[in-house]
Amino acid sequence: ALKNFPGLQFMEQENPQDYPHQYQLEKDTQPGESPVFVGRLHRDLEDPKTWIMWIVADNIRKGAALNGLQIAEKIFR
Repeated sequence: ALKNFPGLQFMEQENPQDYPHQYQLEKDTQPGESPVFVGRLHRDLEDPKTWIMWIVADNIRKGAALNGLQIAEKIFR
């Protein structure tokens, strides 16, 4: 279900040391995009209902700036 969620980009883990980094946001992000990179996705060993993941996002673009834009769009519709 998460892989189909818009805005998430999953990093395939070929090596146990691979996980998303901040530099990927700068390198792999197109203008107008605010992706959230997800890596190291696996189930918790003690609770099969819990998933553990490493998440990297630009908090300014994805958080404050995008949220402000979305609020403005709703106000002016």
